[in-house]
Amino acid sequence: MLGIACLMMFACAKVDYAYRHDVAGRVLDGQTGRAVPGAIVERIEDGVPPDAVRDMYRRETDANGCFRFEYSGLGGKPEQCQLWMLQVQAVGYQSRTITNTVAWQPFRESNTASYGYILTNLRIIIKK
Repeated sequence: MLGIACLMMFACAKVDYAYRHDVAGRVLDGQTGRAVPGAIVERIEDGVPPDAVRDMYRRETDANGCFRFEYSGLGGKPEQCQLWMLQVQAVGYQSRTITNTVAWQPFRESNTASYGYILTNLRIIIKK
């Protein structure tokens, strides 16, 4: 009986939620307004050491200065809002850190309750 109670507690203790989010934008030269290809855009997250999961949190802009972070998976129930800090560095430019607060929104996908957010069309201006 005790084993069944423990199993029930374990089964109910953690609820997984499907999540998906998409953050994208362009890095632009502050003087000319042109795209900055090859800029490094890195997501800075509280509690994550700077050298941890680098590939997951780092992007290089393409020839048009564009970058995108897309993630999906399972996790605990998200907070209502999440703070995103993006640090941008490019050769010959001053580094810049921007912050955005994004609200998690519920959505349904394949009859599964999911959460996620979309923050696209970011324009990040950097200066020489």
